[in-house]
Parts: sequence; structure tokens; C-alpha cells
Amino acid sequence: DDGLNILAGASLQIAPGTVIKMDDSTTITVNGQLTAPGSAGNRTIITSVKDDTVGGDTNADGSATAPAAGNWREINTGGTTNLDHVEIRYAGGGGRPTLNIGLGNLTVTDSIVMDVASIGAFIASATATANLSGTTFRNVGGIGVNVTLINDTLVDLTGVTIENATGVAVQFRPNSRFDLTGVTFLNTARGGAVRFDMVGAVTSTRSWAGGFTYLFENDLTIGSSGDLTIGAGAVLKFAQFKGIQIDGKVTAVGTADDPIVFTSLKDDTGGDTNEDGGTTTPAAGDWSNIWVRDSFGLGPNPPGIADATFDHIEVRYGGLKLGAGRPGIQVTNSSTLNLSNALLHD
Repeated sequence: DDGLNILAGASLQIAPGTVIKMDDSTTITVNGQLTAPGSAGNRTIITSVKDDTVGGDTNADGSATAPAAGNWREINTGGTTNLDHVEIRYAGGGGRPTLNIGLGNLTVTDSIVMDVASIGAFIASATATANLSGTTFRNVGGIGVNVTLINDTLVDLTGVTIENATGVAVQFRPNSRFDLTGVTFLNTARGGAVRFDMVGAVTSTRSWAGGFTYLFENDLTIGSSGDLTIGAGAVLKFAQFKGIQIDGKVTAVGTADDPIVFTSLKDDTGGDTNEDGGTTTPAAGDWSNIWVRDSFGLGPNPPGIADATFDHIEVRYGGLKLGAGRPGIQVTNSSTLNLSNALLHD
């Protein structure tokens, strides 16, 4: 059984309250258009053929089999998929993301994705669009939402809840554009941090919400065309030898009650990001530094383009002890640094 395949040029609308059961290792492939307009009291349910809680004992085996994460594979969108008030259960087989957005457009709103074996949603192609607002990802055997887009397409995660994920709640590339307004993380890996994977640079205008912990296991580079704003109450954590390199513009303005904190991966402020239960403690020199460097002669732009404004910030445990060591904040070439209400310690 190859599952459900909606060909290019074809469309399928699923009536509210419909139950769709997927056989083992099958996929819903959308190259045309799939629409499922459910409602709060009448959800469309897409589940495993082994799930007897809805639609009866479809595989006619009594209670011999029970549904489990990974029974079926994914919804793979190369066309247009619009799902509202839908419940998706027991997908993610074969290591596939339950919602896999390739070249298409995906809208999944006010829905539930639950008991899945791998990534909840994977948004990859430069031509993809994704709106997951109001959707809950529950009991996820991997990353909740993984975004590798680096263009100006907004990934709308407003009001999303991610709970009980074995991976990080959300993962982005540095230049990804995303909205985390109203997002809730409950019992997710890396202490509930937002993780940035891969080496890359912020090369466009981006804004990162306050109140979240952001994890960097590679350097964060603000390219000469980049303009990054960081919200009050954000905590940015860096692995050993890693730091921030600013060739463009950064504005990080906290408040007295909600400073912006730049610190070590071992610092449990904002969650146990290295998941060691307090076995390790942060120390001076754990990570590199904040370097307002103006391309360090590497870029095509003239000196003086790098511009950093920091107000009500804390810089902790930086100043990598390598050679002569590095200052917590370093300014070179003709860069501009506006620094006020800053606490640099340890």
C-alpha cells in the first residue's frame, strides 16, 4: 500500500469529523492540494490503522495490536496543504518528519500532532512556506520543529506548544525568519532552549524574541548586511570556543528586570542546556566573546559598518583562555559600540 497520493493539479477536501487510518509505513503525498477544514468540536483525525479509539477496529484484530509512534510515515507536501483543527497521530516511521514541507506550502492551524517517532515538522526548501500557529506537538521522538530555511519567508509558530519532545523544541539556521509569539515549551531537550544548528550568518533583518534561551554550538556571525534585534530577557548560551562576531548591526536592549544574558553553555540560567544535572559549573573562559569586528578585513564593505548597541546586558564566563586570552567584549577596526548598563563578570 503506497498510502494517499494527491497528484499535481488534483485537489482533495476532507470533511470535518472524517477519520483517516494509515497502514504501516505509508505516506500522504501532496503535489496538488489537500484541505481539511475541521473545527474544535469536530476534528479530522489522521491516525494508524491500529488505532481502535476512533473509527472502530479497522484492522479487525481485536486488541492484538496497539498503535505506536512510527506506525506510518509522514505528510509530505510539495503542493499546498491546509489543515485546520486536525489531529495527527502515530506518524514518523522510518525516521521521517510527520509534517515534511519540501517545495510546497503548508498551513496547519489549531491542530494536534501527537505520539510521533521523529521530527514533528521539517521545513526545508527555500520556496516553502509554513504556518503552524496554534498547533500542539505532543510526545515527539525528536525535534519539535526543525527549520532550515534561510530566506525571508516567515515561519509562523505563534501560539505553538511543544511538549514531551526528546529533541530540542525548535531548531533554526541563523538567518531563519520566525515568530515565537506565545510559544510554550514543556519538557523538551536542552533545557527548553531554541537551538541554532550549522555554521551560518544573519544576513538580513531579524528579530529574536526575549524570554527564550538560545543555544549556539557554532559561532554566531552577523554579516555585513545583517541587522539583528534581541529582545529583553533573552539568554544566549555558547559552547566552548564559540562566540559572536559582528560585521553588521546588533541591537540588544534589555531592562533592569529583564537583562539580556550572554553566557556559557554550562550556566543553568534559563535551563540546564547541557543536560548534566548540575555536574558541571560555568567558569571564566568557557566561551569566546562578543567581537564587534567590522569584517576584520574579510568583507567587501568599508570600515565602520559594524554597529552594536547593548543596554542592560550581562556577559558571563567569556574571555576564552587561549593564548593571551580575549576580552568579554572586543571592538576592532572602525566599529561602533554603544554600551550602557552592562555587567561583565566571571
